[in-house]
Amino acid sequence: ADVVKKLGVRPGQVVDYKAIVGDTSDNIPGVKGVGEKTAVALLEKFETLDAIYANLDQVEKRWQGKFEASKETAYMSRDLARIETNLKLKFNLEEAKVTPFDGAKLEEFFKEMEFKTL
Repeated sequence: ADVVKKLGVRPGQVVDYKAIVGDTSDNIPGVKGVGEKTAVALLEKFETLDAIYANLDQVEKRWQGKFEASKETAYMSRDLARIETNLKLKFNLEEAKVTPFDGAKLEEFFKEMEFKTL
């Protein structure tokens, strides 16, 4: 419900919404020249990015060209917006534990890397 209030789309449509409008904070370009209101209206009518492209002849002429010119970018944007949850990671919790460190070595490393603050 909060997603609908904030973005105007259902939770399952957020990835397609971001594919269309982009997200500068995540460097997602989106479809150039298509804004939030248009994205919401198109997703209300067609449900998904795939359906928008499958029915591009039914999209208003002024938006058709923008979608045609940005198809590759739109799908790349969708991939960037999608959160992958089924990754197979080799992770050892024991190796992730915080252990005492050598302050002198750390200070030397910071100087070498020209870090001024922690």
